[in-house]
Amino acid sequence: MQASIAETLQSLLPEFTFRQATEKDEKSILDLLAQSTDFGQYSSVRLSEIAELIHNENHSFLCLINLEFIFKGIKCPQHVNYVFEQELIGIAVLRKDYGRVIIRPETLADKIAELFNSTEVDFADDQAFSSRYYVLAENESLFRFSVSSEFRKAIKKFNEIEIEIIGNILIARFKKPFSDESGSEIVNFMSEINNGYN
Repeated sequence: MQASIAETLQSLLPEFTFRQATEKDEKSILDLLAQSTDFGQYSSVRLSEIAELIHNENHSFLCLINLEFIFKGIKCPQHVNYVFEQELIGIAVLRKDYGRVIIRPETLADKIAELFNSTEVDFADDQAFSSRYYVLAENESLFRFSVSSEFRKAIKKFNEIEIEIIGNILIARFKKPFSDESGSEIVNFMSEINNGYN
């Protein structure tokens, strides 16, 4: 019998407490994933399992999702390849409303695009954050008011983290297949967020 994601994470990270999420939590998370813009690029996104992370009296969720990609050939467009991947993502309820926000590693293409059309939110007091991460906020003034330096510091501890915030809900992922290493990374990030840096 295969171990649940809560059991797998508990054996991997005994310093944390995990438990299976409820059906009510599952419905809320499914509704949230439907609102996410980050998962629209996949042909199929299915929720496999949910574990609740309890840390410092705060709760967040770790969701094992099944992603399906479709690749069509360029020279032979009728040739289609299907790729399936499992990924562990984190979901946290934040203390404040941030509006809709995307935070992801900044690419060279982002830097070039910013020369012609400045849409990114930069922080003059945190050049290290601004040079590493590309931030888009639907309501920049709300985001600037809500985000703290501790929150940015927590994000900087993790390479390649991608975050989508919808109001007061944070979705975090590393865009890596689920493994012991990627599972540990996302749990450690969620524990940082649960430490009150939100």
